[in-house]
Amino acid sequence: MSRMAHRSIAVAVLATAALALALGLGLPDPGAAERAYGGLVGFLGCLLAMSWLRLTAEGPAPAGRFSPGGAEATEGPPQPPVVEAIRDLERALRLGTATIGTFNRLVQPRLQALATAKLSRFGIGLESDRAMALLGDGFRLVDPAAPMPDDRMAPGFALHEIEGLVETLEVLGDS
Repeated sequence: MSRMAHRSIAVAVLATAALALALGLGLPDPGAAERAYGGLVGFLGCLLAMSWLRLTAEGPAPAGRFSPGGAEATEGPPQPPVVEAIRDLERALRLGTATIGTFNRLVQPRLQALATAKLSRFGIGLESDRAMALLGDGFRLVDPAAPMPDDRMAPGFALHEIEGLVETLEVLGDS
């Protein structure tokens, strides 16, 4: 134990003895003695906590010591834009399959842009009946006329449905 801890224990023992003596003699206001004792013990606890933090800390401000959720991994060197875009797309797909609100905000605009680009090569608009026929079941993922869901937290579309639409669009691009 450190010298600070020894001194704090000694002061606490003396204060306890003084409180016992004061209460034993029958002071006119025993509440004042109890409040003073409680304040002293609280102050000593704060001193001990601060000294422990100083002893365990390394340097002026250790990285990640007090961050919520534990220390996060430090980021490596900057990645090329393609790698960042792939990570962003992966994150959007993961979140988009979780809730329909996130799907509508993060994934659907990307799928609509992809479908519009592929269909425009054939002179077909995304709003047309021909687009609905070409895309099949996947059209409901990119339907611009689809109403917004009542419950944004409802489950999103499954990943295999998104994959099916992308495969359909790839087949359209190859033909």
